[in-house]
Amino acid sequence: MVHKFDRHVRVANLIREEIALLLSREVKDPKLQTVTITHVKVSRDLRRAQVFFSLMGTLKEREEAASSLKRAEGFIRRELGRSLHLKRIPALTFEYDDSYEKGMKIDALLKKLKEGGEDE
Repeated sequence: MVHKFDRHVRVANLIREEIALLLSREVKDPKLQTVTITHVKVSRDLRRAQVFFSLMGTLKEREEAASSLKRAEGFIRRELGRSLHLKRIPALTFEYDDSYEKGMKIDALLKKLKEGGEDE
């Protein structure tokens, strides 16, 4: 039987929600104050989770946030274990999600094309 959502997708959504809550309530690092968890990909065996984040800021601020997230991984996993009650908490890797910037570039290009087309 095929289910609409596989377990790894449900777990990914739970992890995203829990990490977002942890960052807003528990993590005291000021470099993580403006971080947004955009989505999480969990492997089918639930052993690994890629956590994608975004933040409005400079390249240096993004690198500092990535470093802070990596340092907080143990704390985050421990708290996920307490709140999610899973048999195994996936190993976490944090990656910057640049989809917002890519979308802005595409919008700018489309606007430029549209403006160029109106001149003709």
